[in-house]
Amino acid sequence: MTPYNGNLHFRPLALIFPLVFTVLGVTSARAADASKPTAFDGYTKSGFEHYYSLEYDKAVADFQKAIEASPEDARG
Repeated sequence: MTPYNGNLHFRPLALIFPLVFTVLGVTSARAADASKPTAFDGYTKSGFEHYYSLEYDKAVADFQKAIEASPEDARG
């Protein structure tokens, strides 16, 4: 019969915790980059402000600038 070793139960957890914290760190870093305002965001916000103020020509111009600033952005 093998003697009981209480540390055997904690070894898998010791391997899992660093992995979990690494994944959380990478995810939070990506989220921080995604939350940075861009030129696209600024022009879009300005465009909606003009739109709701019934300044349609200025709104269209801002929306076009937003698309030009970031043509690969899926929101545009």
